Amino acid sequence: MNEFSGYSSINCFCYFCGKCEKATKPINIKISKDTYKLFYLTDGECTIFVDETKFVLSRHQSFMVFPNQRVVMQPNPEITVSLNWVEFSGNVAMSILSQTTFCREFPVVGEIDVPHFEDYFFIPDSGAQPACYQFRAGAAIVILLSFYMEYFPKRESDFNIYVESALNFIERNFQNVHLSVQQVADYVKLDRTYLYRLFKQQMGMSIVEYINRRRVSRAEVMLIDMQISVKDVAFSVGFSDPMYFSRVFKRLNGITPTKFKAATC
Repeated sequence: MNEFSGYSSINCFCYFCGKCEKATKPINIKISKDTYKLFYLTDGECTIFVDETKFVLSRHQSFMVFPNQRVVMQPNPEITVSLNWVEFSGNVAMSILSQTTFCREFPVVGEIDVPHFEDYFFIPDSGAQPACYQFRAGAAIVILLSFYMEYFPKRESDFNIYVESALNFIERNFQNVHLSVQQVADYVKLDRTYLYRLFKQQMGMSIVEYINRRRVSRAEVMLIDMQISVKDVAFSVGFSDPMYFSRVFKRLNGITPTKFKAATC
């Protein structure tokens, strides 16, 4: 799949997908700080090393590579491995993953009993296409991840109740320009530093980063669907400084909000 250099899908974006037939040599997997990469073994066996932890996988198992995580995959020299993969990002994808057993410390899950499951990894190419194709590619990612949510759901006890409470509070208040990390900590009644550690461990990012991502996600929708200036969008989603909004937007999407808006008109 070709990378689309115009604008991203709303909330869930597919960057690349592909297939590796009969790998026999070690593969170093390293992705950017903003994307996830999901692998599905269609055949064979392999060993992966994640932060010096060893996992042995067999046919029909999956493993996830998280942002800024380096994974080395070593195929079994006697049984070559074939696999499908897809790279994606977005708040919706993150939300679904948070409700599965996938985590940085244990990024491996077992078999999903769905006929021809590997076909779900072939996401329609949306490169340089209108927004409708971007939405379809994002929807295909959601469908794929929903199977992992169904077969490997995170138990309620696995998700920290303080982090869940913080997420709910942020969702209700992220458009408030005065929202602060201290307000979130006060709401969940935890020390700010301790909440930071819990949140970072659970979500893989700081509270500030999560709030910014949520605001940018809402801004994308407004820039496409509404005749409103970039400056007004910035204020509407919770940024008090339009210049800072533009910097954050470009860091997350690789394009300024002005160019994003022009590309979607």
